[in-house]
This record gives sequence, C-alpha cells and structure tokens, in this order.
Amino acid sequence: MAQRTATFDKKVPNLIEIRDTQEHFDAYRSNIGHRQKAGEPASGFGYGLGATGGVVTYGQFKLNVGDAVLAAHELHRAIRDAVDADASQDPHGGPDTVLISQP
Repeated sequence: MAQRTATFDKKVPNLIEIRDTQEHFDAYRSNIGHRQKAGEPASGFGYGLGATGGVVTYGQFKLNVGDAVLAAHELHRAIRDAVDADASQDPHGGPDTVLISQP
C-alpha cells in the first residue's frame, strides 16, 4: 500500500496545498492563511478547464481535478484489493460502485 499511496501522491501533486486554500478560502484571500503567515507570498486563485478536467490554481500550486479523480479511483481500487479481493472485482458494477451488504 505504501507504493500505491506514493503513486497517488506523485499523480496528484499540490493536493494538500490546494485543499487548504479552498477549505480556508477567506483566510488565504485575506492573506492570513497558515502558509502566508509562514512567509508564502499572497497570490490569487485561478479556476479553469484543461484537457482532462477542471484546474484549480493558487500561486505556484496547481491541481487538475480530472487527474485527481482518476488517481483516487486507482487508489480506491488498490485499497479494496488489499482489504477484500472479491470487493476489488466489483462484480455488480463499475469502479464507482461500492456495495454495502450490512449498513
């Protein structure tokens, strides 16, 4: 699993930084975000569209949402495979389907 997690992290660089700026939008917009307090220069938010999906940027950080979703699906499949080989085969649906037999 460590290798799969490292692969996910490599495919989705800046995920944490973009998440932080989006979750704490008001703080970063007001130039008082945690990283800004630590010396990161203030920057603007950017939202756009790339070939594989939406793109979110903040300063030097960039996240392609389509690539992130694909990487998350791959990691999800790896986790399911590690936990339950039958579940990883998903006999009743595609990669978006999760069956819960007993809630």
